Amino acid sequence: MKITKVLIANRGEIALRIIRTARSMGYSIVAVYSEQDRDSAHVRESDERVFLPGETLLETYLNIPAIINAAKDTRADAIHPGYGFLSENPLFAQACEREGIVFIGPSSDSIKSMGQKISAREIAVKNNVPVTPGITGSPDELLNNHINIGFPLLVKAAAGGGGKGMRIVYSENELAAAITSTSSEAKNYFGDDTVYIEKFFENPRHIEVQILGDKHGNIIHLFERECSVQRRHQKIIEEAPSPTINAEIRSMMCDAAVKLASSIDYYNAGTIEFLVDKDLNFYFLEMNTRIQVEHPVTEMITGVDIVREQFLIAEGSKLSYKQSDLSISGHAVELRVYAEDPLNNFMPSPGTILQYGYPDSNNLRGIDWESDLNEENKAEPYIAQWKFGVRVDDAGQQNVVQVYSNFDPMISKVIAHGKDRQESIGKLLNFLTNYVVLGIQTNLSFLNLLLQYPEFTANQVHTRYIDNHLAELNSELLKSKDRLDYEVPMTAALIFSLNQRKYINSQDRYRPSNKIDDLSGKGSHTAGSRIFFDTIEHNHAPNEIRYNIWDEIGYWRILNKLDVIINEQLIEIILEENNPDHFTFTINGIKKNAALSYNNQGGYHLRLNENLYTIYMVNTPENTILVKYREHEFIFKRPDMAPSDEFCFAGVIAHKADTGDMVSPMPGRVLTIQVSEGDAVKKGELLMVIEAMKMENNMLAPYDGHIDKIMVKKGDNVDNSSPLIHLVKTSEDLKSE
Repeated sequence: MKITKVLIANRGEIALRIIRTARSMGYSIVAVYSEQDRDSAHVRESDERVFLPGETLLETYLNIPAIINAAKDTRADAIHPGYGFLSENPLFAQACEREGIVFIGPSSDSIKSMGQKISAREIAVKNNVPVTPGITGSPDELLNNHINIGFPLLVKAAAGGGGKGMRIVYSENELAAAITSTSSEAKNYFGDDTVYIEKFFENPRHIEVQILGDKHGNIIHLFERECSVQRRHQKIIEEAPSPTINAEIRSMMCDAAVKLASSIDYYNAGTIEFLVDKDLNFYFLEMNTRIQVEHPVTEMITGVDIVREQFLIAEGSKLSYKQSDLSISGHAVELRVYAEDPLNNFMPSPGTILQYGYPDSNNLRGIDWESDLNEENKAEPYIAQWKFGVRVDDAGQQNVVQVYSNFDPMISKVIAHGKDRQESIGKLLNFLTNYVVLGIQTNLSFLNLLLQYPEFTANQVHTRYIDNHLAELNSELLKSKDRLDYEVPMTAALIFSLNQRKYINSQDRYRPSNKIDDLSGKGSHTAGSRIFFDTIEHNHAPNEIRYNIWDEIGYWRILNKLDVIINEQLIEIILEENNPDHFTFTINGIKKNAALSYNNQGGYHLRLNENLYTIYMVNTPENTILVKYREHEFIFKRPDMAPSDEFCFAGVIAHKADTGDMVSPMPGRVLTIQVSEGDAVKKGELLMVIEAMKMENNMLAPYDGHIDKIMVKKGDNVDNSSPLIHLVKTSEDLKSE
């Protein structure tokens, strides 16, 4: 069957990734979107769009009837689920099959048999593929029979994935609680509370094999990827090929993966994941019956457009490649850029991105498949397109974009391809210097550190390395920032703050328009709307922003002295000449000369004395300036400048400033409340769970006490100033104080 119109049942970077290949194949494209994604790039770049009403994921991107109806209403003959959401839901695949809609993925039977970890293990055993020792059963059976496994062991959700529903248990007294909490998390995320336990190997490697199968019985592998650099059981660096295994192990693993997929007549893209111990023994973990987040590294070393193959397989075509056609070309490394704070145990950090970008954006984002992918040159699309060996897969965001707490925290993926591992890492380090995400916490500086860390460069890491060495890594992260000369970001921000009218306000370059499509017109369905972006016409010079005299008034104009704060350090500046082209000041008795100019790439060139630097800056509503200098971010403040009106008069949540008030550490949703008013609790006892960016964050009692008042209820949305619980200390603790 020839596909003509495809609905993409996803959002963000993977939706855009699918759109680009679908567009090159001549398909019309339908997007679905929730209210939060109304002005997203995947919506703008589609031919038609369907609005999914509702506030929760269950009402929107996980709503099978709504998505099926969207496909029927737009007459889409195929649905691509991407990864996550409904991509491994057999009921969704069945619904597509029932309605005669082509599902761009495997059959519902394959999803059912391999998507459920227990049945997948049974299939592996039948095909003589090694598996880790493990048992299944009811919670009581697991508690009674775990002795056959031994500690440490892993409690896992049978229907889990993406690092969700997984806990390491080191002792007997932890097991019951781990089974209960894993079961609860599995029910919440996957709708299935079945769990099992398996042997946990210390310091293992995570290596997976990409396979492709068609509906004619042909199955090939695209070699392996290593995904051992993880935090919270979730990958943050992936590379292909694995730097750990040798050719013999590669052949054995890839053969095992093909054998396993063949045993269930698998078709479309899939990934067989293995655990590899220190002796290079490998054990089957699970099969992901969808495209993976990390598929770009495989595409970069093989030249195969995996999404294109997915479409062709779904249409009934045979695979475009035989196994003998494929070989490994060079090495690729992928970084996952997350909205999270590594210094705070990777706490999610939703909020507003005020500045986003990187140089040569047009060369890095998007794929010109029509010119690079043809019958004569079908194996070299990426090598031909990515001239600099760096690729960015993101959500097409521009400046001033909201990162929401109810979605995964991944902002983008940065992938580098080189002749070897060292060259790929070097390209990433060079690129990250000018990759800017300002306004929220990210893991960019942490990734930069990891790429240079001796254990990573020597390939001595494992799946628990970050968790085991986080304090050490964060200490090195802070030291690397301290080694930078703070006067560089301070000087750039100082000149910028005193002469803002001289520079482009990049946030104003584009803005959402108020123009909305006629709801009855082509391209809009069920209250959908097309979002236009207008270029704002300025009456002033192109490199100036609108001038307000109040921007520059301050006591320093009289005293010629100015206090500034850079990363909480108070510095006194004596101003001598204030002109961005010739700026002179004295700090610590030493005279400095500087100049600042816009560099046409979203950043600035700073000359400080005789040295040149590249700086990125953006103002916040609080009238602080966020500065990116090399791999780190700095916060610049001027005490004489008041916050903006928007910040001063914004609504705030007031609550009693009392040590007994527990406040949410992040925006999110109250998933569960484990206590009731009047309960006595012990220090470390679980009080409630806050869900943010698809992660569960446990709120623990900071001391012994009793619950005086619970200020939220299950399902409430909270921000990082919302009071949750008032916890009164026990009288004994109060006396001891």
